[in-house]
Amino acid sequence: MSSSSATLTRLIVVLTLATALRVLLFPLSKSLELARRPELSVPISSLFALREASWLHSRWIAAGSSSHAHPYAGDNPVSPLLVYVLESFLGDEHKEIWLWATVDLVAGLVLASCAAVRSRNSVKGMLQGSPALGPDVAAALYLFSPYTIASCLAKSASPLTNLLVLLSTLGALTGSRLLTTTALAGATLSSLTPILLAPPLLMLCAQRSPSARPILHASLTSLALLATLSGGLYASYHLSGSSWRFLERVYSPIILLPDLTPNIGLWWYFFIEIFDHFRNFFLLVFNVHLASYTAPMTIKYSSDPLFAVTALSGVISAFKSYPTMGDTSLFLALVALHVDLLPYLRYPTVSVLLYLYATLLLPTFHHLWLQAGSGNANFYYAITLVWGLAQGSLLLDLMWAWGRAAWERQRPRISPAQALADEKIAMLRAKESLVPQKLVRDVIQI
Repeated sequence: MSSSSATLTRLIVVLTLATALRVLLFPLSKSLELARRPELSVPISSLFALREASWLHSRWIAAGSSSHAHPYAGDNPVSPLLVYVLESFLGDEHKEIWLWATVDLVAGLVLASCAAVRSRNSVKGMLQGSPALGPDVAAALYLFSPYTIASCLAKSASPLTNLLVLLSTLGALTGSRLLTTTALAGATLSSLTPILLAPPLLMLCAQRSPSARPILHASLTSLALLATLSGGLYASYHLSGSSWRFLERVYSPIILLPDLTPNIGLWWYFFIEIFDHFRNFFLLVFNVHLASYTAPMTIKYSSDPLFAVTALSGVISAFKSYPTMGDTSLFLALVALHVDLLPYLRYPTVSVLLYLYATLLLPTFHHLWLQAGSGNANFYYAITLVWGLAQGSLLLDLMWAWGRAAWERQRPRISPAQALADEKIAMLRAKESLVPQKLVRDVIQI
């Protein structure tokens, strides 16, 4: 059996096992109420928000699209396009199970394709080292990640956004302008923050395109992205009854943080504690802080835009307003594409233990605070800080590993035999240089 056939067989086995695992665990997720867990669901992307948006839309249609029943008259944070795509599945438990399981499987396939493309080809100027993980291993790392499985069982919108971001990454790796822009526009319209990945993705797409003028290709791809976003907004405008009210309802909560429901992010507790007259200032600070990483990371890693995408996804998962563990699963999936950097990590054990410690104590401290009543908000926020520390620890270690790998590849190691030969050559040259110096001294003495 050829290696490609063996890889395909293993990939099919991975997909089959992942599907079976999700179908078997879905009944358990209902008893555990995973859809209500703050680590997995946030107000703008939870299953209940999706179901409510679908119900409001169907009620509005049944009322003859009257203005008094408009789906965005209240607090509906779900994109009209997302409601339109999911409406036929929401409310039917069996359809929901297969929808979210399928989304995860497709995301695993897309990640496997990314790993295959990266190992088969290389972007001009990208770091060259050990080959990437095999497609089957990359898919397994994503599909069997506890964060991916938990997000799927919670049936939030995070797996859908992750799929779109991975599709955009695959499009950029293959130089496909259509796939890159369409998937990125879809992810942006559903949750806004993926737009921060646009510069490195467009740069990666330009580097992988066969065009002899990458700057022109990047400019055209940027225009295509703007056109796709404009088309998506216009379609949302029509789907919401020729009203722009959805813009305020869907996108302003991501920026203005009106709902301070506890989550694993760093925003909610801070904005609970500050005085109201400081709120606008710190909203500006937090949003600018999140957006400020895009330009420097894109410039710094211009030789390896895929790593810029990975690093920015880590920043987003740590500092966005309403993060979930689903965002972390996307970050870890992209990290798997840089397996050649793993030997250069300085403290991987510390990062892994931080993730493990926070994952175990997040639900524990939440229970102590809100159910048992033996703790307070400081308990939960303290462990969210540990979660943020885990994200930052892995991200900073990866960035250092990238720099160390680049340094070593610019100065390749030599074998002991080569080092000995170079030393002998240097000694011979030194002796040759001493002969004319001795003659000069003799002449001067004479």
